[in-house]
Amino acid sequence: MQVLYKSIHIVNLENKRVDKKDIPDDFNQYIEGLISYISNNKTVRNFKPRSQNTEVVNLVKEIIHGTLSEKAILERLGPNFNAIANRLLREEEEAQEKINRLNRKIKKGSLVQALLTQEEEFSYLIAKVDHSEFIDEMDFTLKNGFPNDERNIWKTCVFNCSVEEDAIVIGTANVFLNGTANYWHHGFLELVEMMSDEANTVNAFTAIDRRLGKIKSKAPYDYITLRNSFVGYLRKSQHIDYKVMIDTIVSRYQPIDLAEKDFQKLQKDLYELPEKKNFDYQFNSVPSEVKAKIKKIYKVYDNGNIELKINGYIDDEELHKIIKSVEGKDGIRYIQIRT
Repeated sequence: MQVLYKSIHIVNLENKRVDKKDIPDDFNQYIEGLISYISNNKTVRNFKPRSQNTEVVNLVKEIIHGTLSEKAILERLGPNFNAIANRLLREEEEAQEKINRLNRKIKKGSLVQALLTQEEEFSYLIAKVDHSEFIDEMDFTLKNGFPNDERNIWKTCVFNCSVEEDAIVIGTANVFLNGTANYWHHGFLELVEMMSDEANTVNAFTAIDRRLGKIKSKAPYDYITLRNSFVGYLRKSQHIDYKVMIDTIVSRYQPIDLAEKDFQKLQKDLYELPEKKNFDYQFNSVPSEVKAKIKKIYKVYDNGNIELKINGYIDDEELHKIIKSVEGKDGIRYIQIRT
């Protein structure tokens, strides 16, 4: 992936201004690493432009068109970079007005833009990097600046662009968010989701439930516990980052009946579900779509005449106190339920 052009603008919402910054040579390595990390990040949600004539899409297409021209130089493309940064400032002002009553503030940060090319295909990267506070070792004053860890990002978008018969077309856009920020994709970038939140919630939970179902017979307690945890997470968390959810629920879980190799296989399979089962890595959970799937009946004896029914979500700590897997003196495993 070759970086053709890049720019940085400080977006200062408090002072209502945008400042373009030159990129010094010793900072180039950080920016190049940042661009590489963002362009290869798969934890994204798929969007498409509302139309091919929205403001940011038009500005991006003009930048690509200018790049194809023999006279393309960064100074001529600069006004487009500036216009995109100023649009973000306007959207952040409007978004800040809506969240003032919640005593929340949009952080000051930098907007990184880059035009990338690979095998005659173009990508346009836009990323908002929230500044972090640090103590300057020279004068011991509190200052703001770029975070040293590029994984602490923020809000990004990668436009996938193509040239078709001299026309530049923005196809899809891969968006990453570190939380709920609808102004980023709906307002600033004017994008629409390729898949709805409802569809993502249903597809994700269905895929997870089916994969967990494969351990139900050999490890019923682990199945009940993990399924209950996913139900609770999807009902409580509005913004879902799929990998974070798997890390939170599965990586920290200690299996009771499931063998270690089977547990590792389960974890690997869960990580791969979004690509295999057609849902986004990021979406906003719709609890009502999960509610209909909470009720579950478990057969706890081979002849099917004894069943355990769970009608709703149970907090994990309470679940561990109420239902336990125990081994009797006869070496047979039993389900113990507190009454």
